Amino acid sequence: MRVPVSECELAQKEISIYLLFRRIRYSLIKITKYSPSFSENYRSTNSKENLSNSWIEGKEYEIDHRKLHLCNIKDQLDIKQGYFAEDEENLIILTLDSNKLHWAKIHTNIKLRNVEVIVDRTNPYNLILNAKSKEKYLHKILTFADQNLCLAAKRAIDENRRYFKHYEMSLLLKNFDNIKNDIYESDI
Repeated sequence: MRVPVSECELAQKEISIYLLFRRIRYSLIKITKYSPSFSENYRSTNSKENLSNSWIEGKEYEIDHRKLHLCNIKDQLDIKQGYFAEDEENLIILTLDSNKLHWAKIHTNIKLRNVEVIVDRTNPYNLILNAKSKEKYLHKILTFADQNLCLAAKRAIDENRRYFKHYEMSLLLKNFDNIKNDIYESDI
């Protein structure tokens, strides 16, 4: 393996590694079809794909073994009763369909990496959600019946976001090791 000698060669090598990291990062962000489940509590045992990635807001879907938390959802305009569904990758807010068993209408489905949650200091029953994606900015307040449910929902969002970041980073490191070996072998 040839070692860079001059400052120009070192700069070229650093730029190529930077561009490589950037390409890997954007390719990982685009991957949405396969996602491992992180929590055993609500993981589907038969499928490796997270079905909630394909859910579109405003449409109805059959919900699986998700943990649902009853809450009031306050938008800028109105207050309605709904459910917060725990998910590995997405923040999902839904309302159950009274006509069909195990079906729900999706009101919000946003990636957790774009979501910030805060427990309201003035009212510990309120969970404030702020999210920004390419399409829109979201600000909702979820009001739970119990203060412990509010903290459990916040904890679930924080843990799932942390696990998913850890998973993305492990993919990045694995791909980096493979590509780094290819770069240095091509210099020989």
